[in-house]
Amino acid sequence: VSPEQVRENLTLNAEGASDSAGEGQAGASSADGTRLGATRQIFIPAPAESIWNLIKDPNQLASWVPSLDQVEPHPTDGVWLGSTTDLDQVKKFGRVQNEALTRSIRQTQLSHTPADYRVTYELGFPQQPRFNTQLIEVTLLPQDSGALAQVTSSWLRAPEANLPRSLRLLRRPLGAAMRPVTRWTTTIQASTLAEQLRAAATV
Repeated sequence: VSPEQVRENLTLNAEGASDSAGEGQAGASSADGTRLGATRQIFIPAPAESIWNLIKDPNQLASWVPSLDQVEPHPTDGVWLGSTTDLDQVKKFGRVQNEALTRSIRQTQLSHTPADYRVTYELGFPQQPRFNTQLIEVTLLPQDSGALAQVTSSWLRAPEANLPRSLRLLRRPLGAAMRPVTRWTTTIQASTLAEQLRAAATV
């Protein structure tokens, strides 16, 4: 893969009910493993080890995850807290009462072999139990002059118990109706994450 080559691939992991983070909308199910996500592959002209040092550190997430302004440095029980104060970012995740939106951050996968580097983050909304949970997955494949990064953004549906009964009944038809919009949204999210990661890794 040349430094100029950028490849994008939309990964549809399921055709069932799925959606992104809006309140009361259908998302992906952690119980049956179905979710809708997009993967962007992008070449980063930097050593894989230096990119790895960036992406494996939760405290540096705000430098390449657009929905985070800052991450508190000290986790509690393996959970970091991040926040978003940009009002435009807040509005993307539905109706909220405050201008700052708190995110819970869990690092659910961290592995390193000579062939690849992998990390997965789970970003939740502890103050908004009706919102879905975002998964950000990054795989690095070392190349001669840098690394190929595979960046995936996908969503896990909020538990039905967190939703009003009226929204539970609407979840499946609403998810089906919104699926084309969700595909477009997740593609944009994955592309933005990949571009931001390349920018942060090549500063």
